[in-house]
Amino acid sequence: MFKKLVSSAILVCASLSAPAFANLVYSTGTDVNKDGRDDAMTLGGLAAYLVTTAPPGWPTVVKTSPTTTAKYISFAANQYPSTTSATATYVYGFQFDWTDLAGLTTIDFNFLSDDYLTDVTLNGVSLKVTNTGKPTPWGVATSKTVSAAAIAGVNKLEFLVNNLGAGASGLAANFTVHGNAATVLTAGQAVVPNQAVPEPATFMMVGLGLALMAGRRRRS
Repeated sequence: MFKKLVSSAILVCASLSAPAFANLVYSTGTDVNKDGRDDAMTLGGLAAYLVTTAPPGWPTVVKTSPTTTAKYISFAANQYPSTTSATATYVYGFQFDWTDLAGLTTIDFNFLSDDYLTDVTLNGVSLKVTNTGKPTPWGVATSKTVSAAAIAGVNKLEFLVNNLGAGASGLAANFTVHGNAATVLTAGQAVVPNQAVPEPATFMMVGLGLALMAGRRRRS
């Protein structure tokens, strides 16, 4: 009877430990610890701040779901009226740990920028995601879906935003990395992927424990 129970547990575990994937979904302005800084985005290698006062003309930020909205982030919390920026390209960075083997993934983007988002790169390789063809970067949020090559281990996404002349600058974006990805701490608390996938070893222990408990109940 014990051998049959163990065999049953192994069969259950084999089915549960089949390859599974977890998508990574992130929205700028995530601030779990309420310190005014984005939990995982950086700006020029430093903290990226949630914009507390948006300048006139900035549109409604990107909706990620009926209840969630991406917030603007920038190099300073207060973007109007006292904070200005020079003509420059600002680099917003985000790191994630690709826990699968190196290979292609799909990434969905939805964003607004001030001024133009000139590129998004993954590990230094251009993904050709821009809004430079628009008369203005504002208006309706730009959406893009691209294929990208992830490496095994830490990957870096970078959003390049060009600011033209003095004035406020910022980025509001949400994106999804499809596949077996998890985030790495960059500017604050680490972010948990939207779908947790238990380890096969955990499945094995749970399945074996359930089978043994069933055997004990039958004996009693």
